[in-house]
Amino acid sequence: MPLLDWREERVQGGIVPDLAQAVAHRLGRSVHFVVMPRARMDAAALAGDADLRCYVRPAWTSTPEAYAWSGELFPVANVIVGHAGVPAPQSLAELPARSVVGGTRGYRYPPLEAGFQAGTWLREDAVDQEKLLLKLSLRRHPYAVTDALTLGWFLRQSPHAALAPWRLEVSQEPVHCAVPKAGRVDAARLLAAVEAVRRSGEVATILQRYR
Repeated sequence: MPLLDWREERVQGGIVPDLAQAVAHRLGRSVHFVVMPRARMDAAALAGDADLRCYVRPAWTSTPEAYAWSGELFPVANVIVGHAGVPAPQSLAELPARSVVGGTRGYRYPPLEAGFQAGTWLREDAVDQEKLLLKLSLRRHPYAVTDALTLGWFLRQSPHAALAPWRLEVSQEPVHCAVPKAGRVDAARLLAAVEAVRRSGEVATILQRYR
């Protein structure tokens, strides 16, 4: 959360399902959600097993050319946060050398990749962002990189989590919907429905539910 509420082996809500439902409503279609690891999504799209992905960027897929892309849905800020007591860095250059920075498995962090590869900082992944922030609050590592939406949700559910009050924004990235060209629904129709959702203000309404 807030991207996906997965309980009792079914999708219960979240930003991504709500976006898909809004698009489907515009088309008069129903939605069947398939939950799978991020690493398998491109293969499913190429095989024609998926018709729509939302909350995605071309840089997050190895085959951006296999999709037709919508306009920007909304920007997402990626921030570094520390556990309580860690001094606030004013820039990435102030992150201490060899510090462990928690991340999420399968996620890419372009502003940090060169530092990870050079060993300037050490990356330690969790299986999802909730577990990442739990580890941070338990002082398993001093820093973590997460998106501001997820961080805000986590702190509302865990207001006494031992996290530092500062945030260091490292990037702000627009997210989109993507229509696999091998999908079963005409890409132009799907993108027109996404555009209608964007123009209607429904995206802002969906986001407000989870803030």
